[in-house]
Amino acid sequence: MRKKRLLPVVAVLGLIFFLTWSLPTVGKAFEGIVYTKKVTVTSMPMMGEHREESEETVYYKPGFFKVVDPKAGTVTIVRLDKRLIWEIDQNKKTYTEITFDQLAQLREQATAALKDAQKKLKAQLEGLPADQRQK
Repeated sequence: MRKKRLLPVVAVLGLIFFLTWSLPTVGKAFEGIVYTKKVTVTSMPMMGEHREESEETVYYKPGFFKVVDPKAGTVTIVRLDKRLIWEIDQNKKTYTEITFDQLAQLREQATAALKDAQKKLKAQLEGLPADQRQK
């Protein structure tokens, strides 16, 4: 009779031992810096100013950081060792991957386009009569 009662106890202890030693990373805390911050995004559409507040959680350790915005449903992961950035849209179930070199190229293109637009605007302003120009 005593052996029958001991069997379930041994089985439960065996299961606990197995889970404790074979799955050490399940539920493991992030080994780095974690902080949450409030973010306010202000946009100025034609009809007036619009503010939207959200809360982001940032996970950081050397060579890696992740920013999670549950309200927007986005996760941004930066891996310095791989020189990669991933932007994950949890709502659309999509992601975008970009290398640091691609990002630098996009920045250069945007800067060149902005300078070109500024030159065109300056030329247009110079063509206006002096009383129509704003200083």
